[in-house]
Amino acid sequence: MDRNPDTQQEHHHQHNHQPFPYNIILRVPALTAQNIYSYYLPLNGCISYYAFSVHCSLPGGLFRLLPNSGLRVVNCLLFNSHIGIGLYLYMSGHMRQLQPYYRIMFSAFGSVMFNFGSIMFWSLTAKSMSTVMAVTGDADHRPWLRVLFALIAAYSFQTIGKEYVDIQQ
Repeated sequence: MDRNPDTQQEHHHQHNHQPFPYNIILRVPALTAQNIYSYYLPLNGCISYYAFSVHCSLPGGLFRLLPNSGLRVVNCLLFNSHIGIGLYLYMSGHMRQLQPYYRIMFSAFGSVMFNFGSIMFWSLTAKSMSTVMAVTGDADHRPWLRVLFALIAAYSFQTIGKEYVDIQQ
């Protein structure tokens, strides 16, 4: 480990960044073409990802909260999540050195794996929570607990994913 205080200070500043949601609150960039692709569409994907997590965690999904929403809304949330996460990956610093073909391929792969991995996680935990709640006699009486769990998991996954991508830069 380097004991030089100047080097430690420099190293500290390199990795001293806030998790994704806090950056949203602190700074909103100007509306330019670059910011639309690197900030606003990924932000839209982030919000859609949270909403989709709620859909996956509830028995009956968002149809329970929004009876007239239909499958189109749920598909749009998933699509927006794919686009947002894919663009975040595509615009990240470590991908800029790659040719566009590889950037698109790696971004699409990362987005699909992240989203469908999350869906699998939420489906399995929703099934497990249903089993536990049925055994304890609380079956379907606490949907807020499922929503809270899904939102915490979504926040955790996005924060860890962002940290992983940002550390590659």
